[in-house]
Amino acid sequence: MKYLNTNDDSNVIEATAAIPQYPDLKIIGRSGWSGSIVATEKNIYLAAGSLIKADLGGRLIKELGSSKWNGEIAISDGEIYLAKRGELFRGKLNDTLVKISEKVASDGWDGSIAISGHYIYLAKKNGQLHRGDLRKKPLETKKIMKRGWHGSIAIYKSQIYLARLDGKLRTTDLSISRKTVIIGKVPPNSEIAVNSNYIFVVSEAKLLRYKRIVPYPLADQLKPPGLLKKAERVIRVSPDCVVGRRSEGSFLRLKDGRLVFGYSRFFGNVGDNCPSILAKIYSFENGDRWVDDELLLARDSGNTRTMMEVNLLRLKNNEIGLAYLVKQSDQLDCSNDYSTILRFRYSSDEMKSWSDPVKIADGGIINNDRLIQLSNGRLVLPFHGGSSVGCYLSDNYGRLWRRNSGGRVKPKEGGAMEPGVVELIDGRVMLWARTQLGHQYASYSVDQCENFSPMKPVLDLVSPSSPASIKRLPGSAELVCFWNRSFDPKGNRTPLSSAISEDGGSTWKNIKSIESRSDGYFAYTAITISGDSVLIGHSGGTGRPGGPGIGTIQLTRIPISVIRDS
Repeated sequence: MKYLNTNDDSNVIEATAAIPQYPDLKIIGRSGWSGSIVATEKNIYLAAGSLIKADLGGRLIKELGSSKWNGEIAISDGEIYLAKRGELFRGKLNDTLVKISEKVASDGWDGSIAISGHYIYLAKKNGQLHRGDLRKKPLETKKIMKRGWHGSIAIYKSQIYLARLDGKLRTTDLSISRKTVIIGKVPPNSEIAVNSNYIFVVSEAKLLRYKRIVPYPLADQLKPPGLLKKAERVIRVSPDCVVGRRSEGSFLRLKDGRLVFGYSRFFGNVGDNCPSILAKIYSFENGDRWVDDELLLARDSGNTRTMMEVNLLRLKNNEIGLAYLVKQSDQLDCSNDYSTILRFRYSSDEMKSWSDPVKIADGGIINNDRLIQLSNGRLVLPFHGGSSVGCYLSDNYGRLWRRNSGGRVKPKEGGAMEPGVVELIDGRVMLWARTQLGHQYASYSVDQCENFSPMKPVLDLVSPSSPASIKRLPGSAELVCFWNRSFDPKGNRTPLSSAISEDGGSTWKNIKSIESRSDGYFAYTAITISGDSVLIGHSGGTGRPGGPGIGTIQLTRIPISVIRDS
C-alpha cells in the first residue's frame, strides 16, 4: 500500500528531530501520513481512504479497512465514527476488518469530530462548535460556541484542543470555561489527535508529536472546600472604619530573632490612590503570634500621598534594604508608567532608623516582596511600565540605580505586568510576569539581569490576570510558587495554589489548592521560610480585583513537607 510499510522503517524517525519553525513538535512519522487521525493510549488510527492502525511511534500495525475511509474519525467504547459528506456513520472497532454498520445522522456533519464520554463534538466548517448526546436517538446536536472553531479538534476527558486553520493550537476545559487559550502553534491545516500524554499532528504527510498540555485544573480541583488540610491561618485582619486596606507586604528576620512583616496601610478606602503609610507587625514566636501594628516608615516629605509595595531585604553587608512606591497626587493612576516614584532606603540599626530616600526612578510600577540580591551582590528590582517588564539594578547596595542595559521584554502575544525575579541554583535568573494570556509568562537571564530571553508561557502555571510569587527554598534547587490556578476571563483571584519546580521554573508539579473559597481574593503574596514551614502573607478577603478583597491581610502557614508532597 502507498501509505505505510511494516517492513520499511524509512518512514519512521525517532522523536528527536524538530521542524525549525515549530520547535515543540517532534517528527515521528516521515511519510504517508495524510488524513484524519484519532489516538488511544496504545494506538493511532489514520483514515486516509483506508483505515490504518499504527503504534504510538508511527509504525504500521495493520490495515483495518480498505476503502471508504475518507472523512473525519473519532473513537469511543469500541466503536468508530466516520463523518463524511455531511453524514455520520458508525462501526465496530476490532483488530481484523472494520466495516461501517449504520448511519447515525444524515445531515450537517461537515467538520472535525471528537468524542468524550457520551458526547460527540463537531467543529463545523462555519466555525461553530456543536455537541450531541450519543445515547439519544435520533442524534441531534446543539450549538455551544458561535464562532472561532475552524480546524481540527481532539478531546481528552473535558479538555478540548483545537488546531485552527491558521496554525494556532488552542485549548480549554469545557467543564470550566468556553474561552480558549493559545498554547502553541502547528502547521496550518493540520489534523490532530490526543491521548493522556501527547497531541499528535498530521501535516504535509508527516506525523508529529507534541507533549500534551493541560493548562486548566479539573472542575473538582478548582473549588475544593475550605483551607488545605495542615495549612493554618495565623492571622487575618479585615478593614475597619479607619484603615480601609492592609496589603502588599514583605517579611524580614531581625538579628534578635523577631520576624517582621511590613505592609501598606491605607486610610479611608481600598483604592491605590488613597493616603497610606508603611506599617509593620512583629512575631516573637517564629510567626505563631504577632504584636499590634507599628510604624515602619512615616510618610515621605513633600506632597507624598501614597506609599505602598513594601520590599524588605537583608543585604550582604548586614544592612536592611527597603524599596517602595510613592505617589504624590490622588489624581495619578498607579497603572501609568509616569505617575509614580520608586524609592529605596537602608537601615544600619535593625530598622530603628532609615537613611534618606534614594530615588530609583521616576515612573514604573513595582510589586511587593520582589527585591532580591544576586550571589554577586547586585540588587535587582523588577518593574513594569506600559505593557512590558524590566529591572532596576544597583551594584553598590542601593546607593545608585539604573535600568538593565537590554531593555524591557514582553510576550509577543500581548503585554506583561507585575513581574518578579528569582536567582536559580545555576546562576541564571528567572523573570516571570502576570499576563492576560491565560498563563504566567517567563524569561531568563544569564548575565545578572542585563538581558532577558523572549518571554514564553509557563504552561503549568495557568492563571487569570493576577500576579504570582516565587522563591527558592534555602539550600535547594527547588522553587515554590503561589498563584491563582484557574482561568477566569473576568479575573477572579481564587483559588490560592502552590506548586514546586525542580528544573528552574520550566515545569511545575505537586500542584494543590491552599485556599479555595469561590468568592475569595488571594493575591500579592509574600513568602518566607519559618522553621519547617513556608509562611505567606497575602490578601485574603472576598470579591473581584479592584474590590474590597484586597483590603484584608492574611498570614498562612504551610509545612514544607505538605508543599513537596505529591
